[in-house]
Amino acid sequence: MFRKHVPVPGGELPCPPPVTTHDGVTFRRMPRGADAVYIIGEYHLDDIRPDDIVLDIGANVGAFCIRAARRSRRVLAVEPVLTEALRDNVGTNGANVTVVGGALGDGGTEQIAWGGETVTVTTHTLGEFTAMAGG
Repeated sequence: MFRKHVPVPGGELPCPPPVTTHDGVTFRRMPRGADAVYIIGEYHLDDIRPDDIVLDIGANVGAFCIRAARRSRRVLAVEPVLTEALRDNVGTNGANVTVVGGALGDGGTEQIAWGGETVTVTTHTLGEFTAMAGG
């Protein structure tokens, strides 16, 4: 069932209704006012081949990784803040995407400011993300 609110650091934000893009990607959850970014979908995916493993670092709500999953063997999507919205959108689209909550860094923790709040996230190195993806 469609959620009416998105949990964010410090509370919840209202969710807009689900949107399906011209290329068939459905977004159940996205930040209000940012829908044009996800609907237009101006991504260059021609370099992605069926055997590729794709890393999407800073995946947000999945606009790139869901589309990349259609062309690749698998996608690892990393998102520090909107992880649950990303998981919902990946699941809605049945995409072959593994979602990891976290950020690119040195392996420690980092403070990330978003929406007027600050969250603490675990970071992983690029090598760790590559290994998680199976590459």
